[in-house]
Amino acid sequence: MEKILSIFYDEIALKGRNKKMFLKQLRYNIVDFLRAWNINVNVLSFQGSHYQILINDESRVPFLMENLALIPGINHIDHNDLLVLTNNDVHESRAVLLTWIREYLASHSSVKSFRVTCRRADKTLPLSSMEINALIGHWILTEFPSLKVDLHTPDWEMKLVWRDNSISINRERREGMGGLPVGTAGRVVALLSGGIDSPVAAAMLMKRGAEVILCHCQNQSINMDAVQDKIQQLAARLQHINVHLSLYILPFDELQKEIIKVVPADYRMIVYKRQMLRLGELLAKKVKAKALVTGDSLSQVASQTLDNVATIYQAVDLPILSPLIGLNKNEIVTFAKKFGTFDISILPYGDCCSLLISAHPHTRSKIAEVLALEEALNLNELLPQILEQAQIFHYDINNYERN
Repeated sequence: MEKILSIFYDEIALKGRNKKMFLKQLRYNIVDFLRAWNINVNVLSFQGSHYQILINDESRVPFLMENLALIPGINHIDHNDLLVLTNNDVHESRAVLLTWIREYLASHSSVKSFRVTCRRADKTLPLSSMEINALIGHWILTEFPSLKVDLHTPDWEMKLVWRDNSISINRERREGMGGLPVGTAGRVVALLSGGIDSPVAAAMLMKRGAEVILCHCQNQSINMDAVQDKIQQLAARLQHINVHLSLYILPFDELQKEIIKVVPADYRMIVYKRQMLRLGELLAKKVKAKALVTGDSLSQVASQTLDNVATIYQAVDLPILSPLIGLNKNEIVTFAKKFGTFDISILPYGDCCSLLISAHPHTRSKIAEVLALEEALNLNELLPQILEQAQIFHYDINNYERN
């Protein structure tokens, strides 16, 4: 008996003549993940509708199930036991199957009812799937008379696939990220704060196949080290979704001081965010990214009213992608927990945007007024200088390298 993980995709199946390219990238990302964690596998084979990994060390299965599920492009993962048969005769497989069932029930004493669901990948079998279901069910009832058949709400559904002198029996299924493999949709720069929303927005773009470069604008404060540590923790967590990940931390303090000098408090948040987008655009040009990503959710806070979003986004020419724009906070929190960023995001930190802003900021900003205020800022000089001073962190699974 062998342990295997079957890794299934869904959306990739719709890609027509480009399907091979998407499958190749998914396979590359899976292999890259396994190498990053120093996990050796005997087989990574394509089985027509899924990839299959042969597991050497069963103790790694829970870890693999949890983390492979975060790789974009994977719809679900099945942990299966593979029973190898001497021939493809259904009746002669009785002893092998009952041995497996006996071991399974010994470790699952709560099972009182069951159903059998068989799929024939090998159509040369003389029996239909329904006939195999009934036959195996009869074997189980004969061997374990205390069990009952329940086709609707069984304690245990024995799912198996009969294929090429082997039976694959499902032990566990884990739902995956879905979407498309990272590396198939181009490169973007995602603005990363220490809050809940922006890490989720970055993960959502990874889910759509984009390679994401993270960009954080950092204020100099007494909490600077704690803030930077939190940002790095978020980046390291997102790196479970995208194995190769870079984070740029940009010193925002000098520009922020200039803004405080000349911009009224009720407009500062808007001006702050415009400059962050401009810095993101400069970084995007440097790393050859094609769009910017924000964690904006329409009308969630004052800076995200429709008027203010329009004013803020006007600052740059690159497309701005806001995958959370129609989600409420509870929906975003659900995604944050799924991606593993929530517990890090709720750690306390000092947001640079909160420095010396009004308790009642403008909710209907006028672009002409903002442009007039920005004329007093030496942006053409300050913004490139900030980018030159960036700290760059290139992550692998277990740590990061700093440039």
